[in-house]
Amino acid sequence: MLNRQSLQVIQSGDDKEVYTKITDCALFMATGGYLEQANRLLTALWGYKLPHERDTWLPDTGFTVIWNAAGVYPAFIPFSLDDVDTIEKNMRGYIAKDKWAYQMPDTPWQALKGQDLWRKAIMTARLVKAAPAAPMDLHSIMTGEQGDMSSYMAKIEAYVKSVNVEASDAFPSAEGELEALVMLQKMVAEGYYPSDGLALGAELAARNGERGIAIQFAKLWAREAVQNPLSCNFPLLACSRHVAPLLLEGIVGGELGLSDGYVEAFLAEALTALDNRMAQGRTLVYGNLTWNELIQEISGEAIRMEGENVYDEAVCKSGWIGFKGANDAEIAHASEKLGIRLPEDYKDFLKITNGIRAFPLGNPPLLPVGQIDYLASVIEPYFFDIVLGVHTGQEQSLRLAVLISNYPDEQLVWLVPLNKEGTEWETWVYESWMPGSQIYPGFRFYIEDALSGMKNYE
Repeated sequence: MLNRQSLQVIQSGDDKEVYTKITDCALFMATGGYLEQANRLLTALWGYKLPHERDTWLPDTGFTVIWNAAGVYPAFIPFSLDDVDTIEKNMRGYIAKDKWAYQMPDTPWQALKGQDLWRKAIMTARLVKAAPAAPMDLHSIMTGEQGDMSSYMAKIEAYVKSVNVEASDAFPSAEGELEALVMLQKMVAEGYYPSDGLALGAELAARNGERGIAIQFAKLWAREAVQNPLSCNFPLLACSRHVAPLLLEGIVGGELGLSDGYVEAFLAEALTALDNRMAQGRTLVYGNLTWNELIQEISGEAIRMEGENVYDEAVCKSGWIGFKGANDAEIAHASEKLGIRLPEDYKDFLKITNGIRAFPLGNPPLLPVGQIDYLASVIEPYFFDIVLGVHTGQEQSLRLAVLISNYPDEQLVWLVPLNKEGTEWETWVYESWMPGSQIYPGFRFYIEDALSGMKNYE
């Protein structure tokens, strides 16, 4: 987290990416025991008065818990602080929630393993309803006799109520929590390490005075967070009320790879990067590379990651996932056909490679210049109406947007002019599983962001 990639995001990302990345970096510091440095980084970010991002709600919760444990708060905080008693209850409901819908084996927990054992621990550690209803689970509702629709919907509503946190809910008894902790210890001893389970184990142990066991779980959680970051919901440990005081002692700093010198050095770089970003706007990360060198780097990373699973033998041997470059006449013909002046950085790309094969991570193939067309001319009218509806106020620009990737596809890349003259362009990337579009201030920003993601992907 405290690495070159994060600094690159601060340098070239949009405001939301910068805000989120700095918040995540600060929480990484605080979780490792460096709260004072984390507060300095957050204070610098908040000083620029960017809109507070709702997507940081879980890190915000983690900071609220850690600040409460430390008794130290920044002078200015751009969000309201929730009551820590409420947070503790909500976080238990959040982490100890049955996320599966299958029939559990009808055996004692001592005979369970893996996910079944983790699920049993959740059921044992979850909040207790003041007036518990008849036992129910989503599997039995979905597979049982449905009857009429109103009866079915009533069961669904009752199930939702049974898993959501209510003010009257109570924590299970100490005996119940300790039994769940023993289940989690068995789970770990057998080599099953769900990140949420490790965080829950640390909190159950700390809440019940088992300091040594809490530290063991926290350290194992931290090692897993570093080794498998994509499967780790990182803020959860900081959100754990009884673990937070231990984090302030630096119990997982070593496991997270942190030291005094490392944190201070990164903090200095991050503060400088933030100041430069806010003063100069988004700037290129690999601006020293020519287009040929940039595509060569992307080709190398793509072949390293995918190899012959995706690319044929000739492409792998060549080290080049692009094609022969387009000549000036081909580019001019496409511009004339569309009646628009294409972006200069996109034309520079085309001269090096006239399109490119699909490459990680989720980047679609880009078309030869002779096949590009207006987005509105390619996609279905209903889809284009949806695009216009999502991006109100930008209809004029979107009617001139140029689709430069294959259609249909789960990912689409299009160039969007910001003025009638076609002298200023953005590059928009649409992904079917994400709301809206990722917007870059130029085509090269998109390509560089793709390269940065590949270089930092483990």
